[in-house]
Amino acid sequence: MLVGEGPAGHSKEWVASNAAMENPTVAPLIDVIDKAQRTGDIRTLDLRKVMMQRGLASGGFVSQPTHSSPQPSPTPTTLATSAANTTDEELVAILRDLRENGIRSFVTLDDIEARQKIQQQYRNIAQKQ
Repeated sequence: MLVGEGPAGHSKEWVASNAAMENPTVAPLIDVIDKAQRTGDIRTLDLRKVMMQRGLASGGFVSQPTHSSPQPSPTPTTLATSAANTTDEELVAILRDLRENGIRSFVTLDDIEARQKIQQQYRNIAQKQ
């Protein structure tokens, strides 16, 4: 549980569920925050830096997906002869990768809860009419 101190009615509180602590990608970040809080380093904690060190800064895969095969590295000769088509080939490769693997997207529990609150408000309004 994370509880912020503040005047009555204005302190902030957040609770990590058991599911969050069992999630192998969430628990390490909660541990980082917890350790920084206990050591007094929370004011200088840079989660972006921590995420970059763990390979999570710009989203994407933490490890390579099992269903994709690595592409062989191009040789200097290959690069020189195909320089004119490189952009088109890269675009086609990106589109194929998107079609095969999709786009990774990360949604937080806060995002889901916020949407659920809005949906409940709409239901309450609809019931009153």
